[in-house]
Amino acid sequence: MGRIAGALLCLGVLVVCVFGSINVSCYSPPTPNCGFQCNAANSFQCPADYACSMADGVCKLNGAPASTRCPSDAPPDVPATDADPTDPTVTATDPGDQASNISRSTSIRVAFSRDVIPPNATNFLVIDNGVEQPGTYAYDSGTFTSTFVPSGALDGGHLILVELTGSILGANAAHSPLAPYTFTFRTFDDEPPMVASSTPLDTATMVPVGSTIVVVFSEPVAGVDATSFTVAQGATGIAGTINANVDQETYTFTPSAALPAASVITVTLSAAIHDLAATPNALAPTTFSFTTQ
Repeated sequence: MGRIAGALLCLGVLVVCVFGSINVSCYSPPTPNCGFQCNAANSFQCPADYACSMADGVCKLNGAPASTRCPSDAPPDVPATDADPTDPTVTATDPGDQASNISRSTSIRVAFSRDVIPPNATNFLVIDNGVEQPGTYAYDSGTFTSTFVPSGALDGGHLILVELTGSILGANAAHSPLAPYTFTFRTFDDEPPMVASSTPLDTATMVPVGSTIVVVFSEPVAGVDATSFTVAQGATGIAGTINANVDQETYTFTPSAALPAASVITVTLSAAIHDLAATPNALAPTTFSFTTQ
């Protein structure tokens, strides 16, 4: 059956009606802001001067205030406040806020106080050092719990920030928004440090004899001294001093005298160098060499 829009006299009151195969919805003058339920599939059922609001799932009068909220169970010609105005809140998280030594492969769970539209990568953000982490999302409407499963293991010893934005909406008619919520946790550090870079580079040639030797590690380390950071020409050790930057990632060896000319210089970094984890992870022994002018 097609639909017919027209004016009828219902109990002596002029109303505007839409007839369809399933429902009839009438509007009594004066024209109200809110109308009957609609969605993307049946938005055509809104009468003239009304448009389907995807936010509320009801027909709204064109030009109605943006703050207008319409209960899905109200009579079609009676504007009313949100039928369930309570905004969803976060009731629990796993891991908990500021938890530490969390498994790098952990799933992140957030429980809400009420049913919400399933969160996703646009409003349930998992961030490591400013970089959003990829993963998959699942939602259990029975427990109001959303779960994020990272695509791969999170980095060890990192502070992970979880942001739940106000675009998480309640599943009620008015789609009440979540008050933005954040929490953090730190992953278990089971990754050993590595040499991220060196100056001079490994196998470099024509290095000036007055050069210092700089090693940058992948994370802050300790245990760097004259026994764990050694410099030698063949079997002959080269004396010098070692200084650390405040970040404890960059260490500089300054020779006590000019390096031997036209010589291969070997730098050895031992497993005595380790990161700052509660249970320290040792550096895999590393060597590199270069040739002086």
